[in-house]
Amino acid sequence: MKKITCIFLVLLFALSLPLTSCVALNTEPKAPVIPKGYLAYDNGDITFAYPEKWIVNDGSVVMIVNESGVGNNITVTYEQYSDMYSTMTAETFNSTLKPMLDASGITVSNTVVEQVKNEVSTEITKISYSANANGVSMKQTMFICAAGNRNYIITVTETTGDAQLVKNVFETLYVK
Repeated sequence: MKKITCIFLVLLFALSLPLTSCVALNTEPKAPVIPKGYLAYDNGDITFAYPEKWIVNDGSVVMIVNESGVGNNITVTYEQYSDMYSTMTAETFNSTLKPMLDASGITVSNTVVEQVKNEVSTEITKISYSANANGVSMKQTMFICAAGNRNYIITVTETTGDAQLVKNVFETLYVK
């Protein structure tokens, strides 16, 4: 009887291993699906989608611009990791970052700061605001996420409204 009980327990354990593996695999973040008409920007730490006809100007600051080189664009920067953004509110934005924008001649209004998670489980601080620089009105949306020892700041600038662009960058932003 003990031998049958032992065999039963071994079989039960062996059968449960594949099930626990499936559960563990399902908890891993899934890689983003790049929408049709977009390509994946990938710097080894993060990825996100950008329009396939746009040009990537790589450097210490990455600029992804449309074919004309003016208007809507995406900027990628990074800085040393800190948890400053994970607790940021509109009030702390106005007291810490807004003065720097003001000093550079950019007028900012209608600031919204949110702590969000996208469909691929990336935790993001999303900061959006209306801006005016040198008489040009625009909307900027900053997506800030931690990757390793860096905070990445992906800024989508819209001189012409493009909600789909903002949505696609947000939904595909993925930390490796």
